[in-house]
This record gives sequence, C-alpha cells and structure tokens, in this order.
Amino acid sequence: MSKIKSKAAWNNKLRVASLHLKAADRNLGLVIDRIGPCTLNYPENPEWFLVRSIVSQLISTKAAETITSRLVGLLGESPSHYIENLAAKDEAGLTGIGLTGAKIRTLLEVSRKIRDGLRLDAAKGPLTPHWEKELLSIKGIGPWTVHMFRIFGMGELDVLAPGDLGLRQGLARIDGLEQAYPAGELANRCEPWKPFASVGTWYVWQNRDAGLA
Repeated sequence: MSKIKSKAAWNNKLRVASLHLKAADRNLGLVIDRIGPCTLNYPENPEWFLVRSIVSQLISTKAAETITSRLVGLLGESPSHYIENLAAKDEAGLTGIGLTGAKIRTLLEVSRKIRDGLRLDAAKGPLTPHWEKELLSIKGIGPWTVHMFRIFGMGELDVLAPGDLGLRQGLARIDGLEQAYPAGELANRCEPWKPFASVGTWYVWQNRDAGLA
C-alpha cells in the first residue's frame, strides 16, 4: 500500500473514531464539535519517535528540539541510518549536546535493542506484549513513555494512559469536576471510548491546550 493510500485510510479511521466518540460520550462530543476533525499524526518512523520521546522527557519543548537537532548532527544526513549510527556510539560520543548521562544510557540501550531485532513498525499492528515488556525493562522508560509511543509512534487508536495528568485533569474539567480523575477511575470513565481511546485522549489534550475547558 502506498504512503498516500495509507494516510487516506488513516484519516478515514480518525473520522470514524470521531463519530463513534460523539455518539458514545455526550460531554466529549461537545468538545469534538468545538475542536473539529482529529489531526493525530500518521506514524511514519516509530523507532525515531521513541528516541525523540526519551530526549523530551522532563524538559521543555524548545530544549528538546535543540538537543534533538544536535543529536541529528551527530548521526549523519540519512534518517534511515539514525538508529544504526546511534547504536554504534558510546557515552562519550553523546556528551556535550545537553543529554544527561541517564538519558544517554537509555538511548544507547534502546537503539541497540532495535538494531538487534526489536522491530517497531506501525504497519505491523499494535505493540506486542513481549516488546512492551522489553521496552519497560529498559531503565528510563516507564508506562507513560510506552503509552505515548503506542499512540504517536505505532498509531494505535485504543490506548488509554492513566498516568497522564493532563488527560485526567482535562477530562475532569470537561465533566465539570474540580479535581482530576484518579488514575484508577479513568478506565471506567473512558470505557465508552473503546476502541478509540487514543482519539478521545487527543481531543481532551487539544481542548485543554486551547483553554476551552
């Protein structure tokens, strides 16, 4: 399937998801009417997305962009070789671009796992439990990072991230509540979103970022 057709199919899935969510959740439906069509990005390079996610942890967007740009400068001109070139580096080769020692070690381990057979390909469907366990075994990668990777890197449309405070706060505001939903209550609240929890989450984030609720 060509990339254009894949993107067309992806956009159609997003339209179907939005219609489902509007019918299943009245409060979220009002948000969908305000925000408009879902523009969740079509995933094209899951491995590199995972690398960028690790770089971005606990720092500002601007700082993450600067460090990622420096990292790309070290890895060469061809994106298809970024992971391979990263796996060949050592800690000393990644110092001086703004990464902490802990992040450098995480990036090296991730890139080497990918080089040695961890295939993260959006065209092959959801992240398998085996590889999710492999990722979580890496120091520096926790459930939140894996959830974000499954949504934005793998393009899974039914991922709920109970550890995401922005989702819990934003959904509470949409529902007219003063306190964020406890993580343990989120699955029950979002049950009507299935099988499009990722898209529901995207709408909550967009609504919160726009200050609409």
